[in-house]
Amino acid sequence: MSNNARGQTRSTSKKAKAMQNTLTILLATARRVYIENGFRGLSVESVGMRAGVPLNEALALTPSPLALFRRSVSVKLERFLDAAAIAVGGRDIQATLEIMLFECGRLAYDSDLRNIGARAVAEQEQYPEVASGFYEESIDRLPIALDLWLSHLRRSDLIALEDPKSAAWMLVGMMTAELRLVAAGGLQAEIANDDSMLRARQCASLFLRGCLKK
Repeated sequence: MSNNARGQTRSTSKKAKAMQNTLTILLATARRVYIENGFRGLSVESVGMRAGVPLNEALALTPSPLALFRRSVSVKLERFLDAAAIAVGGRDIQATLEIMLFECGRLAYDSDLRNIGARAVAEQEQYPEVASGFYEESIDRLPIALDLWLSHLRRSDLIALEDPKSAAWMLVGMMTAELRLVAAGGLQAEIANDDSMLRARQCASLFLRGCLKK
């Protein structure tokens, strides 16, 4: 590779990294603005101004308030989806399921997602597209990813399972139901990683005990 080509590659890489950093700041600001002011107070211009991002850059990254909202929610699921993507190639089914359920629990206890969800439900009649966007970009994606993984295991004849989709929803419920009740009651600001991992391990063991082929 020529020096000129290497220089262009480095320049492109720096621009991409700078754009990603800008997007991260923009989305974090959008979550704060939405929690504070609701969808009526969420505009690309106001969020960009508060985040210190020029309007043209903000619009290039998120062209509308709804797109900005949806992306600010979906980015919170990246760690879970990364774990789900890796899971398909994992050989240790128990350990893989534990990791995926741990990430489910982390998301269920995420303060931003809880507050955004509460606001979206409160404004559902006025902004139904925002409420549906919240569920599509967050809660609904958890069982979809688990369903894909469980279906892969069934096709590989590693588990005996009639309905992976229903099982995926059940697993998410097993992992998150109690955490959501605690969070909704304001009884605990956060849950320790050790406690969440213990719950993930217990849920995974109970589930696999009934369907894992010997």
